[in-house]
Amino acid sequence: MSLIPFDNDDLFDSFNPFSGDLLSGKLLSRNPIRIDIVEKDSCFKVFADIPAGASKDDIKLEFDNGYLTLNVSVNNECKCDPKDENCVCNGRFVVRERYSAQYSRRMYMGDNLDRNGVKASFVNNVLEVTIPKLNDGAKKKFIDIN
Repeated sequence: MSLIPFDNDDLFDSFNPFSGDLLSGKLLSRNPIRIDIVEKDSCFKVFADIPAGASKDDIKLEFDNGYLTLNVSVNNECKCDPKDENCVCNGRFVVRERYSAQYSRRMYMGDNLDRNGVKASFVNNVLEVTIPKLNDGAKKKFIDIN
């Protein structure tokens, strides 16, 4: 029970710090992959914050038909033998906020990009993807509206 009244239909109910289990609220149902896209003269750079607990092997990156698709699997479940008494997971959990989940982001990057030149690196839970443009001659043209 909370001393602060929160309506279930309240816009800010997922931010209730007194709601108990975070997993039961809407807070973790949002996609935690945060993305920045920067356009340069010769390429696009995509920076994606990958959720904690994911490794490079948990990330699948695909570039097809101008779409960049990023899939991430997070698995924070205990992987030790249940008979092992030294395992941290054996016992009664008092608080358990670690979870397993899959997240995906898909964004349209354009048609005039070099599919074969895409490069990616993963350092400190940040995925950096560089997608080169095919030619520099294709500049945006703004059209006057009468």
